[in-house]
Amino acid sequence: MSTSSEVDLTNALPQSYILPDQFDPIYTNRLIQYLEDMGSAVNLKENGFYFTEETPISTTFVPNYGTTSSANVEFRTLFRTVVDFGALPNSTTKSVAHGISTTEDFKIIKISGASTDPGASTITAALPLPYVGTNSIYVDMDATNVTVTTTSNRTSFTETFIIIEYIKI
Repeated sequence: MSTSSEVDLTNALPQSYILPDQFDPIYTNRLIQYLEDMGSAVNLKENGFYFTEETPISTTFVPNYGTTSSANVEFRTLFRTVVDFGALPNSTTKSVAHGISTTEDFKIIKISGASTDPGASTITAALPLPYVGTNSIYVDMDATNVTVTTTSNRTSFTETFIIIEYIKI
C-alpha cells in the first residue's frame, strides 16, 4: 500500500483508454497498467453495504501506531455494523445489543445514525443521531450494547438505525 502522499485521493478512473492497434509489449504493458489502476481505484472505494453483521468496508485507516518507516506502513481495515434500534425512548435510556465481539484490540472510529417518524405513510420528520440542540439525543456504546438517551418524548421516531465503524488492531 502506498502512503497517503502517493495515493490519488480523488480515486477517479479515466473514462477512456487508448491502446495500440496491435498486440505487442506496449499493448500488454498499457493493458496491465489500466487493470492495475482499476483494481487500485475499486479497492480504495468504500463499499456501500450496510449490514447488521460485521462487514469489512474496503476502507483503510491510518497506519498502526508506532510505524516508523513509510516502506513498512500497515494500514488497518475498517469494519461496519448496523444496529436496527427500533423506536426511540420517551425521556429515558434504551439499550440494544450490537453483537460486536469487542476486545482490547477493538477501537471505535465512528458511531452515527438516524431516526425517522414515518407518520401515516410518509416521513414526517427525521433526526440525525446523535442530535445536539433543544431536546438532545445521546448515543453511546459499551462492550454489549448501543445506548440512546433522549431528553424528550421521541417515541414517534420508530425507525432508527445506528451505524458503528471500528478497527481491530
